[in-house]
Amino acid sequence: MMTEAFSPDVAALDLAEARFRRDLYVLVSSLLAAPPAPEIVGALTSNDMVEALRILGLSHAASRFSSHAAQGPHATAELDRQEYFALLAVPTARYLTPFEAVYCDTREVDGNVVGKLLMGPSTRAVEALYERAGFKLALAELPDHVACEVGFVAELWRREITAYEVGDQDGARAWREFRKRFTQAHPSRWVPALCERLARETSSDLYAGVGLLLPGLLAQELDPPSP
Repeated sequence: MMTEAFSPDVAALDLAEARFRRDLYVLVSSLLAAPPAPEIVGALTSNDMVEALRILGLSHAASRFSSHAAQGPHATAELDRQEYFALLAVPTARYLTPFEAVYCDTREVDGNVVGKLLMGPSTRAVEALYERAGFKLALAELPDHVACEVGFVAELWRREITAYEVGDQDGARAWREFRKRFTQAHPSRWVPALCERLARETSSDLYAGVGLLLPGLLAQELDPPSP
């Protein structure tokens, strides 16, 4: 457990919304980590999800998910799969290279400053935070892969919720603050740029919706919407 002292006036947790946000990060992480499974797609593009996203002020993403659902699964499944591999999995011409080090780090190679390389300081910094929190990666990816970082945000939501449910207010506050600091130091630095490219370059309403959704979610971690 984190041991830092935090402000005692942290607002009480809305458990329903907290669980929704946790589950939403889980869904997004899944779509960024593997070809889209029908149950994940169905959950993210359902009428209930679309309405909930609009309530949260994420209407642009909601509209793309609604458009995706209107086309029907048979019309979209193959395109979604192709877009996953082209943009997020296979390093060919359209690959977005979804790693923090590629977007944020530079290093000196043979006297030249070079960017867009894997395994930089960001990779090691993220890994250190996972170790500090006792978080074990479930994906066979580098720690700074977008799906790993999003999955970690989901895990931090889970830990805050669990602490709150058992009456551990200090623990809940600590995990909440840890999540905010992690978001600010890592995904907020680079995921918006990745998502801007994803939303612009994909032909899939599903992945365009993810590209619009994730930056908005991360922004709300740092500046929560008013009730």
